[in-house]
Amino acid sequence: MRKAQAAIELTIIASVMLIVLLFIFEFGETKILESASILQVSEARNTVDRLAKAATEVHNEGVGAKRKVYITIPDRVNPDRVFVDNSTITIGVYVGNGTSDISSRVNLAVKKGGYFPTSPGSYWVWVAGKEGYVQIGNALEINPLNAYFELFPNNSTESNITFTNYGSSPINVSMNLSWTDSETNASIDNTRNLSFALLPGTLNSQSVRLNVSANLNASKGLHSGYATVTTNISESELMPVLVNVVSPTSASGGVAYLTINTYNNSAHTYSDTVFSQSETVYYKVRSYNSSDGLVNSTVTIRVYNPSSAIMSDGTYTPSSTGTYQSSYPLNINTRSGVWSISAYDAGGASTRAYFTVNPTSSSTVLLSVTTATPFWPSQRAICRDGKNYIHIIWLYNSSSIAYARSTNNGVTFSINTSFFGSTSTTSSTKYTPSVSCDGNNITAVYTDAGSSDVIVGISTDNGNSWNWANPITSNIRMYNAVERRGQRIYILYVDGEYNVSFFNSTDGGSTWGPQTILWQAGDYGQFGYDHYTDVSLAVNGTGTSSDSLYASCYEIASDGTSQTFASSFRNSSNAGVTWGAKRTMAPWNDVGTGEPSITTNGSAVFVASNNYSSTEQVATLNKSLDGGATWSWEQVSNTVSSFYETATLNGTMPFILWRNGSASNGDIFYRNYNGTGWDSILAYTSDHNGNDLPNAKWNYAGNCIEFVYRNGTASPYNISYARLGSCTPP
Repeated sequence: MRKAQAAIELTIIASVMLIVLLFIFEFGETKILESASILQVSEARNTVDRLAKAATEVHNEGVGAKRKVYITIPDRVNPDRVFVDNSTITIGVYVGNGTSDISSRVNLAVKKGGYFPTSPGSYWVWVAGKEGYVQIGNALEINPLNAYFELFPNNSTESNITFTNYGSSPINVSMNLSWTDSETNASIDNTRNLSFALLPGTLNSQSVRLNVSANLNASKGLHSGYATVTTNISESELMPVLVNVVSPTSASGGVAYLTINTYNNSAHTYSDTVFSQSETVYYKVRSYNSSDGLVNSTVTIRVYNPSSAIMSDGTYTPSSTGTYQSSYPLNINTRSGVWSISAYDAGGASTRAYFTVNPTSSSTVLLSVTTATPFWPSQRAICRDGKNYIHIIWLYNSSSIAYARSTNNGVTFSINTSFFGSTSTTSSTKYTPSVSCDGNNITAVYTDAGSSDVIVGISTDNGNSWNWANPITSNIRMYNAVERRGQRIYILYVDGEYNVSFFNSTDGGSTWGPQTILWQAGDYGQFGYDHYTDVSLAVNGTGTSSDSLYASCYEIASDGTSQTFASSFRNSSNAGVTWGAKRTMAPWNDVGTGEPSITTNGSAVFVASNNYSSTEQVATLNKSLDGGATWSWEQVSNTVSSFYETATLNGTMPFILWRNGSASNGDIFYRNYNGTGWDSILAYTSDHNGNDLPNAKWNYAGNCIEFVYRNGTASPYNISYARLGSCTPP
């Protein structure tokens, strides 16, 4: 009897425990699904807002205006609920048992073009102004869309025009060149009419050669024509072609041809074509007659940088019979890449020589790979500690954080691709991390969608061992930033309502203070909202109650019909106890600024950001020399396609890096402020191989500039470590 009773009691206890476990499992599964839904909706919202913004811009510019927009289609997209029609852009996302339509509305007509993705992933999408509407989604990309040449009479040159099919089916392309000018000539692959089939994918891109020439007696000035491109998918382009005929004013000395040679010594005796930024390029130009004899002549000599900008220009007479020799000095700010020297004689003879400039004291190390966006430039993904060890952190894939450490000045790295702790699991969805170094203390932060926590990793022994905490346990999004000074740890993060919150620890992470909302988001009825993302943080102080904190974020606002974008700033002079009023970074155009990266040198505060206008996206710097009380701004880049700026210091002065060009063919550019003005823009990479998302350490630790970036045109992408200058070794 007692055995039977005991069996019944055990059965009841087991049943109760099973019910409790089922409840916990169901609750946990619900939380995971809720977190996943938040991410999916956020990605969809970001995509439709970016497309709506671009559509408004090209509509305002008029017919022919174009934008290339980088979008993400969420993993849980409902492909049957992806619409571009009338005045609304919609992406449907599976949420729970149904579909939630995420839409953005514009005050104009929009139509879907020949290619608009409906499968999960990240894509480039064209937005183009048409007669009476804006088309979103082109399959055909042509680069460049116009051509300009400068020629002397009796000369010719050529350039490539590249066609890429981003659609899913072959495109039949026809190109017809219209050229009626009798003093100049133009052709495409030695003809005027060309047709070919263009297969999908960047690996199947095709190039044609556009050749132009000027007759001996061609009149000076502009000569023009155009090329029309038509396809079988109703996409077309009109490409203007301009030839500017110029010539020196000097008289010819019977020159039949010219030669140019480059050397690495002042005696012009050691030939060389590869130079570093600290060297001088010595060159010699020789003029020959038809009998191959040297003949005196006055020649025009020009030195061009890798962007074909003229860096030196002059007309010279020989220093000896038939020969002119000179030099062009390089320096640390000289742009790396392939340079050229051209020489022209008034009679029409010309030649060009090429040389390569490599960066001085620079280094690139391939660390690992990523299948995701590894970090945002507003965060810090790299730092140096008190021993001059290098620490790098990034999102390895959607569920893994990677951590790399070098103890030998970046020669080699030890890498952990499963770096997590606290409530995270190996399979939980994680977001882009950030890292901070102070002395021997390393602090890493990321947000975890599975647990909906802010996860903090703390090492007090230069990264040898780690302790983990989760001071925030609900309602998070992907954006975060961390800075540590002494025992004080300062953290910004974005919560589920797109508020930006601040919290800190004054005892090295043993305890944590309360949250303070610095930027309050809001939703204002149909399609109206005010959201904050892309947080950035800088600290002037040593870990005391008088630390000055400088915070910035990206503000996205909509009134239901249009969007505005801005970088916003707040500061604290007492280690985050109280904060100054919100301040919008000075917009210099008709749309606004965004995606800020902040750094500081004492009371000088520098915020690099991407500035949008109706015609361009450029890198700019907002600067305050009084701790954020007053501000000025200036444009840093001179191209219309500058993205993802990251701000650091070159000693005490601001130094800005950014991606130039599209994500698929981008390069990393940089520019240094010398105290009185900006040095020339230089390219760290020039291979056009998807160099993207530069992320620099905030300061000049190790007496050098160091950064990481993503490289490649398709997943898995490379993660590369780079530096400028000779870093102090451990």
